[in-house]
Amino acid sequence: MTKVKICGMMGPDDLQAAKGADYLGFVVESESFRSLPVTKARSLMSSCSSKKVAVTSSQDVEMVISLADRLEPDVVQVHSPLSAPQLKLLAEECSCEVWGLVPIGMGEELDRALGVINILDALILDTRGIELGGTGRIHDWSISRTIREAIPSTPIILAGGLSPQNVADAIRSVRPYAVDVSSGVERDRKKDPELIARFIKNAREVTP
Repeated sequence: MTKVKICGMMGPDDLQAAKGADYLGFVVESESFRSLPVTKARSLMSSCSSKKVAVTSSQDVEMVISLADRLEPDVVQVHSPLSAPQLKLLAEECSCEVWGLVPIGMGEELDRALGVINILDALILDTRGIELGGTGRIHDWSISRTIREAIPSTPIILAGGLSPQNVADAIRSVRPYAVDVSSGVERDRKKDPELIARFIKNAREVTP
């Protein structure tokens, strides 16, 4: 069964609405409006029963290592184009899993994926944008499927423009380890419990 990650937790109501997800994402050190002070992120994480993912777009490796030490997440998700040597250092210094970004739409996706698969615990396939991810826009799922087929032993996290309406089709097309959503389950920039419930339900009803 495909795992579900709901990203952009901002308060207790979000945690309650998304408690059925396998992973919950807490954005820190990012320009996103969802970015939390580290102290607030840590407080929310302490009452979280799902696996906790610290999501950052920081390109400062030492900063990311420090965040992992302070937050003690299950996963650090680096949503920036760190080089393979930088990711290797991060993976060596963090006691948790490290997930890294492969922006889709830049034309070198498979090369990027092949260059980091021996370093990362999972790859985030997200639509390329100004910030190289987190755009909330769909990309060509056939590219993501090609990457997944080329590296079947590496977990693929599919992101970018997912919603309750299209998540089942996305899963059937790509067959990822997990799907990752944020804006697709929001109304007026706030998490919507109904949309979250429908997203999780639709994702989990897809049979292998």
